[in-house]
Amino acid sequence: QFGPMRITSGFRCPNHPEERKKKRGGAHSIGHAADISYSNGSQLYILISQAPRVGMKGIGTGKSFVHLDDKHPYLDRGNGVAWTY
Repeated sequence: QFGPMRITSGFRCPNHPEERKKKRGGAHSIGHAADISYSNGSQLYILISQAPRVGMKGIGTGKSFVHLDDKHPYLDRGNGVAWTY
């Protein structure tokens, strides 16, 4: 439904600046998250409405991207959650 997606951040190694800030690596560091850019409100709506259908339980929205992750058990974060940056 969305068409081609531009992933702005996928897997991150432990030395990535965002991962080094954390006590324990996040979903990106284990390959279970992606940040996807969008350019308008309808693309944002499609991303966040379809994400749960494909197993995404963590949904964070920014001004130009959406973070999606599957809440891998390693992360110990329980049920789904949504947030804004």
